[in-house]
Amino acid sequence: MSQFLAALIASGTILAIVLATDLGQRRITTMRMLRSVIAVAVVIAIFVHSFPTQGDDLPLQLVGIGTGLIFGLIAGALLPAHRHGSGELYTVGGVGYALVWIVLSLGRVLFAYGAEHWFTEDLVRFSIDYKISGADTYANTFVFMSLAMVLARTASLMTKMRRLKSGAAVGEEQLSETNATMRLRAPRNRVPGRAIGWWSVQSALFALPLPLTFAILWASIPPTRELFMWFTLISLLPGLLYMAVMPFWRYRVHRWEVTDEAVYAASGWLWQQWRVVPLSRVQTVDTLRGPLQQLFGLSGISVTTASSSAVRIKGLDQKVGDELVAYLTRATQAVPGDAA
Repeated sequence: MSQFLAALIASGTILAIVLATDLGQRRITTMRMLRSVIAVAVVIAIFVHSFPTQGDDLPLQLVGIGTGLIFGLIAGALLPAHRHGSGELYTVGGVGYALVWIVLSLGRVLFAYGAEHWFTEDLVRFSIDYKISGADTYANTFVFMSLAMVLARTASLMTKMRRLKSGAAVGEEQLSETNATMRLRAPRNRVPGRAIGWWSVQSALFALPLPLTFAILWASIPPTRELFMWFTLISLLPGLLYMAVMPFWRYRVHRWEVTDEAVYAASGWLWQQWRVVPLSRVQTVDTLRGPLQQLFGLSGISVTTASSSAVRIKGLDQKVGDELVAYLTRATQAVPGDAA
């Protein structure tokens, strides 16, 4: 079997299982977390035939593992988790999460194809110069990268599951009472237009580092310029689309409202979430104000209850955010309820 065909089968299998397991809203289960790990283990059993350790073989494979851990943590950060009203735990895998896996999978396939058709002589020369023993070392590097990425993503899921389960759950009577007295509806207030700029900078910080890295490698390693040119284009085009669409779409979705009885919030873009929290259930109210939000004169608030994850309203004007925190603090102290 050629290196390209092996890379295509291995990468396609892992990508298909990961996206089928994580894309969209998915319940967190033990089998779900193990499914991708099992798939990678099978790929290793089939495609890893040796473990070269001569010359720079071992450092190259360790670089693959380190890269996989980094991107696995990035993927885990792009897989937000929350507790459903039924008490079950869910994650929401969106476009950003899928792009991380797609770009790395395509990168491996393109490298394998290029090794056979585009830069075969250059790769042989590179292997001789840096004492890389052969194709098995490169294949192992990518397979171990996939394993490390899946393990990091699984560890991230387990951490989120433990954190959500550690929150104290209220009884069914309290949940039923809340559902009976509060009606979920769209909030009335938009965030200020400056939030578009804030989300635009966030999207650029997410979408541009990977193509910029490939561009630097393209400029720094002449023998592999054609390969890294394709890597740059493949990672840049989806990133530009994300930067063009996400901030404006998110602005249309994000709304908030605070009444004498409850806090309403709508967030997200492709996968949207509406939340309502009765003031009688509120435990704490915190201010969220990162460096980028401060740069745009924005703020946010986090409303925490005993029964579910915190409700966050981001992209507020700083003055409005401060006033909301003060108002909610006074209101929750005055409203009798079961927050304690």
